Formats: sequence, C-alpha cells, structure tokens
Amino acid sequence: MTLRDRLHDTKARDWLFRFLIVGVLAADAAMLAFWPAGTTGSSSSSNTPAPTSTSTAATTGAETRTTPATSGGVPACSDVEIPARPVEAVTCRTASATLTIVDQAEPLLLGDTHVRILAAFLVDSRLTVRARVRNETPAEQGIQAGGQELYVNLGGLRVDAAPTGDLRVAPHTGETVSLRFALTPGALRILRRAAGEAELGVRPWSEGSGATNVGVVRFRVRTGAEETPAVDEPESAAG
Repeated sequence: MTLRDRLHDTKARDWLFRFLIVGVLAADAAMLAFWPAGTTGSSSSSNTPAPTSTSTAATTGAETRTTPATSGGVPACSDVEIPARPVEAVTCRTASATLTIVDQAEPLLLGDTHVRILAAFLVDSRLTVRARVRNETPAEQGIQAGGQELYVNLGGLRVDAAPTGDLRVAPHTGETVSLRFALTPGALRILRRAAGEAELGVRPWSEGSGATNVGVVRFRVRTGAEETPAVDEPESAAG
C-alpha cells in the first residue's frame, strides 16, 4: 500500500470516529431533555409507594399512635373515658355488644325499653332494687319475658333476679317493680369492696335474647337500710 493510500485510510477512520462521538452526544442530550424533574440516579418517582392514611392519629413528639376507625360511629369502650357517675348517657362498643351507660340519677332509654332505678337496699344477703320499667313496644311485655333481662353486675359477676311471677307491663305504660337478688358470700364481699357500687344490666324487649344493645345503669346500694314503701312517680318520657 502506498503512502497516499495509507493517509486516505487514516482520514476515513478519523471521520467515522468523529461521527460516532457526535451521535453519542446527541443521544445523551435527548435523554436529558426528557428525564423527569427532581430525579437522580436510575430511580423513578413511580417506584415510591403512595402514603397510606388512617382515620385518627395522635402525635406526641416524634412518636405517632394510630387509633383504629370506629365501627358505625360508635367508639370502643376501651378508647372511651367513662366517668364513675356519667352525667349523660355514654355509648360505646365491646366485642359482643353496644353499651349505653347511665347513672342512677338518669333514666335509661334503650329503644322501646326504659328503666329508672328509684332505690337499692341491702338487708342481710338480699339485695332489692326498686325500678320504674316502661314499655314502649306496641304489645304487652313481661318483666322477665320476651328476651328482656334485668340483672345485677358486681365487678364482672352476674347475679340474676329472683322470679317476679307473671308481672306484665302494658304498651306505653310504666310499672314500678321490686327486683330481689340473693347474694352469695362472695358476691357480698365484692359489693362491700366496691363500697356498694353496682350495675343493673338491661336488655331490650324488641331484640329478644340475642340482643346486641345492652343498657347499664350504675347505682349505689344502701346497706343495712330498710326497704321503703313503693311510691309510683308521675309518668314521664322515661316512665
């Protein structure tokens, strides 16, 4: 090969090399023009998961505690501060029921079943609770029939009332009843440790024995006092 041929071949390779360099630079410029703003490296913003939201969050300093959403707008009883003597009804839910909690001074309005405690006495081992029970169903109801239950709760210990016979309440009428509970020595100890504080559980007539709405009336037992004669009180919204 002559010197002229060698020079011509060298110039051809030099032009080819320059062409390739220009092509690479042009490709890089095109990629930079379409690269998403604010992105570095090879990661894309589409790979970052969107943040999830919760119903309620309470933040203290750098620590965040998430509270689960309530069911049907009714908070869990464990999330509610319930006063020993509620000045108004408190509604909350447990795993098996929705509770409506009132103080003895207030009537319990549980759907079509209204209950108001008038007095509670303990003589020896017999607890007597006098209450006004009103029936707002369209039919006559028995005090201890139709799925409605009236029972005493002593710190988690359930005590059922002695049979009241065929005591019935007419529609849209209230009756004053005396419920008697025979307490065991263990139940007496619980009541005394609680300084006479107890609860009356109420299940409404309309829901039957499988009621998921339960009323709770918090009351105080007068120990060593004689039962006073029954006195019917004027009819009211609570009976």
